[in-house]
Parts: sequence; structure tokens; C-alpha cells
Amino acid sequence: MKKKFFTLIILLFPAWLYAQQDQLYSQYLFNMLTLNPAYAGSKEELSTVLFYRNQWIGVDGAPVTLNASAHMPFKDVNGFGINLMNDRIGVENRTSVNLSYAYKIRFNPTSILAFGLQGNMNFYTNDFSQINTNNPVPDPAFYQANTIQTTKPNFGAGVYFRNTKVALGVSIPNLISTRIAEDPSRPSAALLKQHILVTAAYHIKFSKDFALKPGFFGRYVENAPPQLDLNLTAIFGERLWVGSSWRSNSAIAVMAQFALTPHLWMGYGYDYSTNVLRTYQEGSHEVFIGYNFNLGKTKFLSPRYF
Repeated sequence: MKKKFFTLIILLFPAWLYAQQDQLYSQYLFNMLTLNPAYAGSKEELSTVLFYRNQWIGVDGAPVTLNASAHMPFKDVNGFGINLMNDRIGVENRTSVNLSYAYKIRFNPTSILAFGLQGNMNFYTNDFSQINTNNPVPDPAFYQANTIQTTKPNFGAGVYFRNTKVALGVSIPNLISTRIAEDPSRPSAALLKQHILVTAAYHIKFSKDFALKPGFFGRYVENAPPQLDLNLTAIFGERLWVGSSWRSNSAIAVMAQFALTPHLWMGYGYDYSTNVLRTYQEGSHEVFIGYNFNLGKTKFLSPRYF
């Protein structure tokens, strides 16, 4: 029943597919390089992170995402990053390799404006033979004897500003609209659209051991309603972060992150759907682990909130 329902969603709501083309994270503040190439080198260290997200537990073909990224500064005004991602949804398996470069303008020791570019290589595999229509006669609209494998290059751009209190970013990870499958027998093959992403966060420090960080994450893609994440994180002693997030027309998330050491971070997030999907699935789980290398610095830098 769950598989049939998921297939029905795919058929009836193409706008939902557009909105889900780019990978989705609830703990995006700890994985900003996947959203904005201008974030590359924003920390004074070599920053690495590994993310795993299993969305809509219990629904066959629901998105499963694995992401690894690393970025570092270079000569103070440059930043470089690499992002590797595998995303499986339905019959599609997508692997992406993104290289990012950021040029930073430093107004003072704590205020930086960065402009970023990234080159993307996307590898798609679509196996339409996995679709079961429960029809003894194969339906040509769903069935294809061979898998379709496609390689699509792309590039993206972004702008990012931050200081000790605020961080703002705007980006378009894929600037070129491309059709994933070029098979002329499938004129309705999925079209990869430009996603406009906007992020903002503000750090409010009440004492040495307590701070709040409200923020939002907005996404817009053509032919789909805009989506907004509103989140609030409480920071205890600069080691424990606990927060929640509301995603419009989609889900409520609860999250917690903990610094095991000044360099090693771990986090977990759980999404509870607030739309019609909540009846057919058991929520979404997301975990990450991150490590920052000090690049030979003799002194650990003060904690960074963005």
C-alpha cells in the first residue's frame, strides 16, 4: 500500500518532485557547503562533515541521502571545498561531485563577504524496470528494458556574509536547467530546475553559558510553492546545541548537536511530517559527524557559530 501511495504522489504532484530535486537537510547549519559555494573556507580550519539522511521511514522509494564535504581557507582571501553526494529516490540514483571556490573580502577581523562559484558533475541512473504497475502487460509509460544513465555537468554560484552575530547567504547550486534523460521516447523526462536558496541566522548571547540562534532557510523553484524553514537553537556552554524547526507544508523537526571535543561534532535530527504523508510513514532520521583540523595552528580558535 505504501509503495502504491508513493507512486501516486509522484504521478499527481510534479511540483513536489521539483521541490525535492535538491537534497534536503534539517541540520543544514552544520552542512552549509552543500547549499552555498561561498561558504568554502569560512572557518579558519579544514572543516569536514559526513551526513546521512533517511527520509519518510517505511515508504518504499523514499529519499535516502549520503553526503560528505570538506572545505578550507587559503591565503586568507580564498576558500576551497569539495562536496560528494549520493541521493536515491524511487528509481533514480544520483551521484554528484561539486568543487567550490570562494573569494573573501574581509572588512575587519570578524566581518567577511564571500563570493562563490562551484562546478558540478551529476551522474544519474534511472531503472524504470523497477516500477511495478501490477499489470501483466508492461506499460510503456513506466517500463523500459534498459536503465538510463546520464552525466550532466552544471555550475552554481552564491554570496555569503557573516560576522560574530549574523550570517546571510543567497545561492543557486545549479544555474543551468537540464533534462536528466535525453531519450526522445520519454519527452516527459525530469527537468532539473534552478533552486534559489536563502539562509539567515542571528546569534544572541545571554551569558557565557547560554545563547540563542534563530534562523530561516528559504527555497524557491519554478512551478512549486516556496518553502520556508524557521528554526530556533539553544546553545549551552558552547558544547550542546538543542533546537527545533518548522518547515512550511511539510514537517516539524527536533535536533541536537554535541561537541565531543573542541574539534569533533556529532548531531541527530528527527522530522515529523505535518502533511498527508504522516499517515504513511514514520518520520525522517538524520545524523552527522564532523571534524575540524586546526591546520597547524598552536591555539584553538574561539567557537564559531556560523
